Amino acid sequence: MHWIPILALVVALVGCGPAQDDAPAGNEDDGASKRPRSGGTITFAINAEPPSLSPVMPSTRVSTFVMGMMHFGLVRMQADGTWGPGIAESWEWSEDGTQLTMKLRDDLKWSDGDPMDSADVVATYELVAAEDSPFPAKNLLEPLADIDAPDPGTLVFTFADRPLDPLLSAVVNPLPSHVMGDLRPAEVESWPRSRDPLTVGPFRLAEWNAGESLRLERNPHYPGRPAYFEEVIVKVVPDPGVQLLQLEAGEVDVVQSVPFGEVERLEKNDDIRLHPIEGSTMTFLLHNLTRPALQDARVRRAISFGVDRQAMVDGLLYGFGQPAASAIAPIFPSHDGSVQPDPHDPVRAAELLTEAGWVDTDGDSIRDKDGVSLSLVLLTRAGDAV
Repeated sequence: MHWIPILALVVALVGCGPAQDDAPAGNEDDGASKRPRSGGTITFAINAEPPSLSPVMPSTRVSTFVMGMMHFGLVRMQADGTWGPGIAESWEWSEDGTQLTMKLRDDLKWSDGDPMDSADVVATYELVAAEDSPFPAKNLLEPLADIDAPDPGTLVFTFADRPLDPLLSAVVNPLPSHVMGDLRPAEVESWPRSRDPLTVGPFRLAEWNAGESLRLERNPHYPGRPAYFEEVIVKVVPDPGVQLLQLEAGEVDVVQSVPFGEVERLEKNDDIRLHPIEGSTMTFLLHNLTRPALQDARVRRAISFGVDRQAMVDGLLYGFGQPAASAIAPIFPSHDGSVQPDPHDPVRAAELLTEAGWVDTDGDSIRDKDGVSLSLVLLTRAGDAV
């Protein structure tokens, strides 16, 4: 596999957000008077409408983004890649590492005011783990043998064997059991609460204009620090060019994905700030091993030596990326920086093909073997520069 991790760019309109406090009379230059205060509205542009806002439905990047403001799981991934508290405020392991006991926060309520407790988690896990469950999260629960709620504030996970990363089983966001009834997996997609969810996070859904926008408002039952903004507008704007036009016109405050070719122009606009974010998005070449030629590791390695990764980063991504040697991006703690990608070496690539028996026997500049020309089909996404 040949990976090129891509650096994401978030673009924000300078001055978006809450209004500033009025300056005290006669003290216009006081720095404190210019300090932003909580409140107001922020508007994001996204490229597609979320198919659902149910935590257990298959998610897309946009649904994950929106749900991230409304939901959170038992544990949450921290900036350093470690697990931190979420709904669970603490946890401990049995000596053999096969049982996990979690203590839940006692101050959480659903956005309708009903208390959130361990029964909600158990009901959600039973739904996801059901035999007819189509949910991707089911794979995370495979190591789990049992889940029990001895009291409203306690969960006990029992694993058949000591799992490699047992807390992965704790990232499923719960559903509100008090409105689930006899909900079955096949009914979740059409369940009204999949588009009008109850939440425990800082925001709740206030309005959804299909195909156009979603409006989130502060969740009055959220026990943590109130969200900085009173409401969040998420506009569905499929065309990246239109997103930038709306940003420059002040119709949206934040655009999450910027065409790299627009960066230089946007940097000259004093009203716009670009925020590079190191991400884990990767473009890779995946070999189809049912093709006879690709069953030979020397051919696959020759392709690797033939790819000029740095030229792709520089020419296609305008330098916003880096060649990678594995599927683990540098932002993750498990990334091994000592592993390096194959260099661009056409000479070595040619040597490997010759060793594998692929040579140009008829002078047509195409290598062949046993009367068959070396021909491969590259399948890619329309509009993908890389």
